Amino acid sequence: MMRAYERCVVMVVVVVVVAISLLHAAPVLAPALLTKEDASLCGKLDTPADCVAKVGQCAPLSALLTPLQGSPQNVMACINTTGVTTLKADFLAGIGSAMMLGTTKKSLSEKPTVDPFANLAFKQCILNATGMLRADSQLDRAAVARRVSLLSPPDLGAAVSAAALYTCPPPPVLTLTTTPFIKCLKKACVAAAAPAPTPSLALD
Repeated sequence: MMRAYERCVVMVVVVVVVAISLLHAAPVLAPALLTKEDASLCGKLDTPADCVAKVGQCAPLSALLTPLQGSPQNVMACINTTGVTTLKADFLAGIGSAMMLGTTKKSLSEKPTVDPFANLAFKQCILNATGMLRADSQLDRAAVARRVSLLSPPDLGAAVSAAALYTCPPPPVLTLTTTPFIKCLKKACVAAAAPAPTPSLALD
């Protein structure tokens, strides 16, 4: 029969094997925590666990970038100000949801109509209302850089601020579509964020 100490050894081995298996399984489970959009922000060499950690650190960036999209109140005011009359069905559905939730999805403030000139006037109105438009009707990258520099920790804010000023291509003058610019800033943030800490198995 197996003696007591032998049974203890077997139990310890089983516990260690299970613990190691769980540690290796954690990265496999990590993608469930990511949306497709979040996963697209990470680099090819990032493990799933690293991607989750980095996206989490950059989550506050979305709130700092809300002036690029406008509040639901900004959106409604600019619809009235610019005199847009024929609105797309998806915009009408989206603005109702935005008014209830108090937040604006990035696609809502881009193309409310099929008229490109009306869309440009609308986007100029949004950016002007939130202090993100320069006098020459281009995006004020310096204003964006000041906002994102508030991201914590400071070195992460500095990295995104530099991307806003120098690296990320500004929105086209003829459309002022900010979605690609916002994604570029988020990718810059994820690239500069710290990876997930390496798990360690402490043995007494």
